[in-house]
Amino acid sequence: MKINKGLILISALFLVFVGVNIAVSNDESNIIRGPSMQPVIPDPEMQWVWGEVLVADPVSNKIILKYLDYETENEKDMNISVNELTTYDNLSSLTQLKPTDTISVDYVVTPEGVNLAKNISIEKSEEISPALTEPATAPVEPQAAMPNPEGPAMQEMMPPPTEEMPNKEPAAEQKP
Repeated sequence: MKINKGLILISALFLVFVGVNIAVSNDESNIIRGPSMQPVIPDPEMQWVWGEVLVADPVSNKIILKYLDYETENEKDMNISVNELTTYDNLSSLTQLKPTDTISVDYVVTPEGVNLAKNISIEKSEEISPALTEPATAPVEPQAAMPNPEGPAMQEMMPPPTEEMPNKEPAAEQKP
């Protein structure tokens, strides 16, 4: 019986110590914490679109762009928002965009579903230089007569060249 009373006493003390440890461990002031673990949100994937400006509204910082959807081969409209971090190439601000301008936009889709422009580049049409549009005025030198590669026998059989081309009727109008 002494063994039973001793065993019960040891079991009771064990349970008291375990209970105290559990109670103390629930107190958050005794817990040593590591760095704050915020959920990691991956950076949104950068996307690209090229198209024609339909509307550029500097008041609401939005652009409506007409572009070709390559998957469906249909033209679609896209709303793009602009903020103070948006950079511009070949223009200084949204106020310089006008309808029918062709632009290239690097953008991300925010968690709210907004297309946010990171970079806007306007496509400048290159003017053709006048030198390319004017006909060449350099004199054309006549070429020296080339020897006939078929030999003198063929030259004798061929008639001498004339300055006029013979007037040939189209094959459909010739009569046998």
